[in-house]
Amino acid sequence: MGRVMRAVISCVTMLLASVSAQAEIIRCTGTDGGDVYTDRSCESMGLASKLPALLVQPDEAMLATGYAPRELGVGCAARSPEAMRNAVHGAIERRDLNALTGLYNFNGSSSRSATPVVRRLDRLTRRAALEIELVNPEAQSLFDVVMPDPDAMPSLRIVQHAVGNDGPTRIENFQLSRAAGCIWLR
Repeated sequence: MGRVMRAVISCVTMLLASVSAQAEIIRCTGTDGGDVYTDRSCESMGLASKLPALLVQPDEAMLATGYAPRELGVGCAARSPEAMRNAVHGAIERRDLNALTGLYNFNGSSSRSATPVVRRLDRLTRRAALEIELVNPEAQSLFDVVMPDPDAMPSLRIVQHAVGNDGPTRIENFQLSRAAGCIWLR
C-alpha cells in the first residue's frame, strides 16, 4: 500500500471518528457530585466520568422541596413517578439546570436531538413553577367499565408563567419512561 493511500485511509478514519464523537452527549459527574452533560470528554473538562458512591447530604432547601439526593455516580433519577415529580420540583425551585438534565433519559440521543431538549429544560429553570403534577393516562373502557392499565406511566405537566409573574401560562408536558428499573423524563 502506497503512502498516499495510507494518508487517505488515515484521514477518512479521523473524519469518521470526529463525526461519531460529535453525535453523542456525554454524562459526567461534576465536582459537586451533580450531573453535567457535554459533547466533550469528561477528562478534558476536568470532570469525572464516574465517582465512587458517596452519599450526598441534603440541606434544608432540598428537604423542603422533597428533593431526595441520590448517591453520586450510582442510582436512578427516580424510583417512582412521585419521586420524579419531587425531583423536578426541587431542580426548578433551585434553578438547577444540571439537576434537571440529570433526570432526562438522553440514551440514544444525538447532540442534534439533545440540544433542543436541554434548551427546553433551561427555560423551565428560569421561572418558578406554578404547578407540577402527574397526569394519569386515560383509562380504556370496555362495555362502560373503566379498565385502567396498571403498567401505564403517567406524564408530568409543568405549568409556569410564560413571561414574568403575570399573564399567560406555559404548559410543558413530559412523558415518564422506565429504563433499567428507574423512571426518567422523556
